[in-house]
Amino acid sequence: MRKFALNPFFYYFLGFTIAIVLLSLGVSGIYPEVDLELLTFILFTTIAALFFVFFLSDVSLKKLNNSFSRIIKTHRRNSIFIFGLLLILFLIDCLSVMTIPLVEVVLGRSYRYSSFGVPILHAFVITYSSIVCFSYFLKYQNFKEKHYLYTFIFALSISLLMVNRAVFIYNIIGITAIYLAFKANTKVVKNVLLFLVGTVFVFSLLGNLRTISDTKDNLVNTHTSSLRDVARIEKTWFPDVLVWPYMYLVSPYGNLQEDFKRSQNYNYGIEQVPKVISQSILPDFISKRLTNDFEKSIYENYLIEDTFNVSTGYAGMVKIYGLYGMIIFFIYYVFFMAFFIIFSPSKNFAILMAGLCSTSFLLIFTNGLYNLTQFSFPFLVVILSRIRFGNYYFL
Repeated sequence: MRKFALNPFFYYFLGFTIAIVLLSLGVSGIYPEVDLELLTFILFTTIAALFFVFFLSDVSLKKLNNSFSRIIKTHRRNSIFIFGLLLILFLIDCLSVMTIPLVEVVLGRSYRYSSFGVPILHAFVITYSSIVCFSYFLKYQNFKEKHYLYTFIFALSISLLMVNRAVFIYNIIGITAIYLAFKANTKVVKNVLLFLVGTVFVFSLLGNLRTISDTKDNLVNTHTSSLRDVARIEKTWFPDVLVWPYMYLVSPYGNLQEDFKRSQNYNYGIEQVPKVISQSILPDFISKRLTNDFEKSIYENYLIEDTFNVSTGYAGMVKIYGLYGMIIFFIYYVFFMAFFIIFSPSKNFAILMAGLCSTSFLLIFTNGLYNLTQFSFPFLVVILSRIRFGNYYFL
């Protein structure tokens, strides 16, 4: 199971397969008929991803086994150091709005996540909290000491305090991958399934809280009485608690189909290549400084319903360069993942792979490689693995 559990290509395969299977259930009535050309491309890439799982399995397994055998047992003081460092960074990040986001939404106040966080620091806090989350979860699984557990829980809770569902799911995917790889047996699979059920509940709760907050701030539609109505759920047997997770998984593919359909009318020329590189390959913190129409080209997707506003990791490319852009992005994705699988050191390799697995799965929602936090994750793991603060480790 370890061959699959901590391999990013497997999570690309898993993510898009789940989205396509759920879409085929026909639970929601807002989606158009499936575009065969787009479906063929997605199926081809999922099969290719599965091929790379096996093609790179020897290299990956050797490094994973070495990584698991070299887990450093740090002292309780190191856990306190990490806990305190994360707390200080989080509180500084909260200074931008002088409050904690979760408190705002629980109290029913208007809150916009986009206004939260100190620039640059916010990205670092998110990335570092995810690294600590994976690292201390792995340490706890190996050594079973409570100070590792407490630090892990706090690192995971930062995404909840920020009401950032994307980061929360990113962390959940990563720790699930580590758990499956570290303890591969039938009992573990059952525990993971129960854990995912709880995750779905928390995700739905956060989704409802964010929807209430966004509605007060006029960020989502208010002309319908419930999310079930907005999603046009046609199956009476489908429970309300699963509406948010279901729509969150399948709506990106539906929106991608809208983008793909409209992209067929575009003219593709060599002059578009720099735009392809700057707005879908280079990380966003660089792209924002290279082009004036960054916000429009990246974030204005053609949506089936305004409430569900994400369009997979291919959205930026398909709007600029259509099917050719999607092919370019998949090649870039393969090279990025393969590079870290092949050339990363064995030390903390499991942590690095956990982040890349999350990024790969989340391509059904967004281009994580374009996002500073996810793009910087593997680089930051390698850097922090090599440095200390006196006698204290950062991982």
